Amino acid sequence: MSDIVTCRTAPLFAARFGPRTPVVTGQLVMAARPAVLRLRQASAPIWMLVALMVPIGAGGSLALPSVAALLRDQVPAERAGTGGGVLNASRQLGGALAVAVFGALAADVADFHDGLRVSLRLAALLVLLATAVGVMFRSTAQG
Repeated sequence: MSDIVTCRTAPLFAARFGPRTPVVTGQLVMAARPAVLRLRQASAPIWMLVALMVPIGAGGSLALPSVAALLRDQVPAERAGTGGGVLNASRQLGGALAVAVFGALAADVADFHDGLRVSLRLAALLVLLATAVGVMFRSTAQG
């Protein structure tokens, strides 16, 4: 549900602050996932977990339209289809690898919570690394 709102407001946010700001903001919101989930008590109701997860989905929805726009602006028009295909293939591959690796870490029933903690921390670290690379990256159009 948050995706619907965020996807519609992300272009306005990018128009006002530039395309990199929503990407960095969205990724930082997603990287906050382990900290947010650690605030939850084990006995907390499921609706609280859902409420804590909504901003995480909103972070991805804020970042992705600007990533696609940045890609579109950097790829020559005759290669736009290839650029979009590479972006989507990268997203699909990243999602599949994330499910496989994080699932394997959390698969042991005896150590499920430890595996889940490691998975969430690793995910946050990877998102922060991607954010740092995105901040340091300068397009040729910017000089």
